[in-house]
Amino acid sequence: MNILALYLKEVDYKKVGKKKVEVKRVNFTDKRIVKVLRSLGHSVDWMEYSKERLSSVKDGYDLIFNLADGLENDNDFQEIPILRQIEKLDIPYTGNSSKVIKDCYDKSNIKRTLIKKGIKTPKFQVIKNKKQKLDSSLRFPLILKPLFTDGGVGITDDSVVYNEIKFKRQLKKCLKEHAQPVLVEEYIDGRDFCVPVVGGRAFPAVECTFSKRVFKNRPKIMTYDVKWATGTKDYNLTYFNIRNKIQRNFSFELKKSITKTAEKAFKAMGCTAYASVDIRARGNEIFVIEINPNCWIDKFSDSAKSAKSIGVSYNKFIEKIVKLSRTQEK
Repeated sequence: MNILALYLKEVDYKKVGKKKVEVKRVNFTDKRIVKVLRSLGHSVDWMEYSKERLSSVKDGYDLIFNLADGLENDNDFQEIPILRQIEKLDIPYTGNSSKVIKDCYDKSNIKRTLIKKGIKTPKFQVIKNKKQKLDSSLRFPLILKPLFTDGGVGITDDSVVYNEIKFKRQLKKCLKEHAQPVLVEEYIDGRDFCVPVVGGRAFPAVECTFSKRVFKNRPKIMTYDVKWATGTKDYNLTYFNIRNKIQRNFSFELKKSITKTAEKAFKAMGCTAYASVDIRARGNEIFVIEINPNCWIDKFSDSAKSAKSIGVSYNKFIEKIVKLSRTQEK
């Protein structure tokens, strides 16, 4: 198969003397996926995304492997217009459609859709400015998140608030730092799961165990630093430890309920390719927190770890995503 791997450039800044020099680089996940595709026997060309370059693609490719899935703090949210441009080419592509990405871009839209479909999600409110009053029906503790970010951006220990004073302080900070509305929702203090769903089928749930040694006096949440700040205490003491339990200590009923809920949420949002569903379980109550279409699919991602637990190697996992490629329905 002739595959075009479409990616977004990433920029680092290297200090040369007293100046900072911009250095382009390709994301390590993108490199790894292309290497896997070639090892599977596919012919793969690279293309750094630009509107002009993609417009020049007419034929010759059986598939576009879409790696242009947005960058951190991407206020323009390039993923949607890039996908729309891909769809006009009428070439099969990996991942979900632009409509699905758009529908999941706004966290409150996800929650409203889930509620319509009878799927539990924490009670919430969207606040657009610091003068807007908190809904009196919401009960503390609450968690505050930027409405349009993903990957833990904007999430810190201070995001969970326990009273009105701390709420106002965190709201003001969140509005200022991210220049977008804030999602305020009731914080569910329960077991935390990431459930990969591929082609409508839920893979085994990956649980965050939140060791008491690390999280004794802090909220049990995946902050940005826990997820991504390599070299920090938060990352070193947590990420490789809390994301290592795959369907252990699960009753049959809990496993069934989580699987069914994740698959139902995936379908409710119109997903067709791959996504991860964040779930919290408080006793027997299952709450969907968020749905991430076109989620991270690196070898060390939750999705790949989950696949491996049922005998699906990383190469087979990537090949499955290739087979799920689709063209936008007319």
